[in-house]
This record gives sequence, structure tokens and C-alpha cells, in this order.
Amino acid sequence: MKTGTILFFGGVVLLVLGALGGLVFIGPLVTGKGSMFSNLLAVLVLGVIPAAAGLGLIGAGNRRAKVEKENAERGFEELATGFAKKHQGAVTLAQICTASGLPKDEATAKMRELTGRGLFDLDFDANGQMNYKLSAEAGKAQLAELSGR
Repeated sequence: MKTGTILFFGGVVLLVLGALGGLVFIGPLVTGKGSMFSNLLAVLVLGVIPAAAGLGLIGAGNRRAKVEKENAERGFEELATGFAKKHQGAVTLAQICTASGLPKDEATAKMRELTGRGLFDLDFDANGQMNYKLSAEAGKAQLAELSGR
């Protein structure tokens, strides 16, 4: 499991526990049963602080997940272009699946995205197997992508 996902779900659990803890101790605070100070302290310590920490973890988890996704996309692009350069500019989907460890459908989707951005051209060999060839305009496509970020 990725760190961003772990932080997000940990934040959700902490938020729920904080909300439940606050609800348990808000009744005596509102009705005036017991000491006002101890009830207020219980609501803060067992309700508000964990809920705020949970919201903070949810935000941190979302930011971390975004960074992890960008790194994974960038890593796949570098893997695919590097692998194609080592194999005379062409690579098959089976080779990409083996090198990246991704299932065929995910690798196909990512390679289609790279083809759409102009890094690869789709070609078929004599047996009808798809080959992805590095585009002659691959350098321009990478520069355009970087300038768009």
C-alpha cells in the first residue's frame, strides 16, 4: 500500500474516533452535569484534537498521493523511453509489461497515453503484433510536456 493511501485512511479513522469522542462528552458539557472544566477538557482532548489531527492527515495523504502518482508516471515514461532506446527505438507491450511489472491493461493504457503525447508511434509488425516506436518528435513532445507543467 502506498504512503499517501495509508495517511488518508489513518486520517479518516482518527477523524471518526475524534468525532465519536467529542459526541460522547458533549452531552454532559451541554447539560451541565459534572465539572465544566473537566467536560470541556474531555471534549477538547478526546474530540477536537483527534478530529483536527485526522483532517491534517487526510490533507497530507492527498498531497502525498498526488506526488506518488506523478513520480510513478514519470518513472514509467523514463522506463519506456530508456527501454526503447536500448532496443533500436522499438518495444513491444510484452517487453514493457516485463520491465515495469504492470499488468497488460495498465501498461497498454500508459503506453497509449505516451503515444497520444507524441513520444511513441504505434506500428504493427508482419505478425500483427503492436510495436511502440520512439517518435522522431519525442524530444519536442517531452519539452512541450515539461513547459506545460
